[in-house]
Amino acid sequence: MRLLGIGINGINLFCGLMDLACKFYDQTFAGCFTNLQIAAETVCKLSMQQAINEEKELTLKEENSETNLTVSGDGTWKKRGHTSRFGVVTLAGRYSKKILDSCVKSTYCQSCVFWKKKR
Repeated sequence: MRLLGIGINGINLFCGLMDLACKFYDQTFAGCFTNLQIAAETVCKLSMQQAINEEKELTLKEENSETNLTVSGDGTWKKRGHTSRFGVVTLAGRYSKKILDSCVKSTYCQSCVFWKKKR
């Protein structure tokens, strides 16, 4: 359901239409996302570590150096101009052409917005 972009209300509607007795509560729904995030981060880290090792091997073959990696960096923003609050930066290896590292940055904080409304 997460891949379809359906939130908790959509899941509960689906369960009702399919005559399934279970109802998802906010805490259960958030727990599912926590598990998905942990799994995705683990797979991402392992994949990038394999790409780094491969890049080291290829650099050793081509340049006889394992520590001087050549990378290409690219950054992008969610919106054009300088108004975006979300950005992504990636580093790709020269020889393997695989992503070695990525970083998502944000200037937006949901907690700050929440507590600002409470004041």
